[in-house]
Amino acid sequence: MSEEKEVSGEVIESGQQSEQTKADNKQQSGNQQQGQTAAEVEERNWAMACHLSGLASMIGVPLLNIIAPLIIWLIKRDGSEMIDYHGKESLNFQITMTIVGFVCMMSIFIGIGIILTPVAMLFWFVMTIVGGVKTSSGERYQYPLTIRFIK
Repeated sequence: MSEEKEVSGEVIESGQQSEQTKADNKQQSGNQQQGQTAAEVEERNWAMACHLSGLASMIGVPLLNIIAPLIIWLIKRDGSEMIDYHGKESLNFQITMTIVGFVCMMSIFIGIGIILTPVAMLFWFVMTIVGGVKTSSGERYQYPLTIRFIK
């Protein structure tokens, strides 16, 4: 004889689980299999935000690509070595690319900037995305061609 329970207005037999309970258990077991706690996931998300917030200048606010990761890094760096590392890495890259962008824009007057500016912008965009994705997967990503202003 099987027992019956009422879950969210549904009657189910014991030994069966609702679809939501199954999904919750699967997600929890997936996180446990990877050995991740909620704090580790949050830490990785903040580290990823340091990188992806560099894209904030795309909304048209000058230097927001530096200001946004700087704010995240200043608020969260003391609580996590991972966020501290990725915040510095992101800031160094964004500062470097801001300088490169300025030089490219100035070189438009001598003609070569017409080619260099789009190349630099594409490099900045792609590397920022790559940094966010690599950080999301738990890697310590280091940007290429970056001046290390903050150590």
